[in-house]
Amino acid sequence: TIDRDFWTGMTVRPIDEQSAAYFRLKKTEGVMVEQVYADSPAEDAGIEPGDVIVSIDGHPILRDEDVSVAILDGEVGAKLTVKLMRGDSEKEVTLKLRQRPRSGRVRN
Repeated sequence: TIDRDFWTGMTVRPIDEQSAAYFRLKKTEGVMVEQVYADSPAEDAGIEPGDVIVSIDGHPILRDEDVSVAILDGEVGAKLTVKLMRGDSEKEVTLKLRQRPRSGRVRN
């Protein structure tokens, strides 16, 4: 069986002109990481709030729905290559999907 009850451990939000100006971003492409949960796959990967995700496994991320599409076929234990911008630097990290915690408090 394939276990698709995984989580990323982060929440993201779209980047509009206003938030791009506020955070001094050069583009509105990608999604901004809004929150990273403690002891989560995103935290283990080194993803931080404020990072801008521009691709996942080579799939361009232009809006928040693209994140869901990029990980749709994921499963517990899968490793995803996440390309992100942190300030003016581009960084690539590996996000390993883990079993969703049973607490029900987290959703991504």
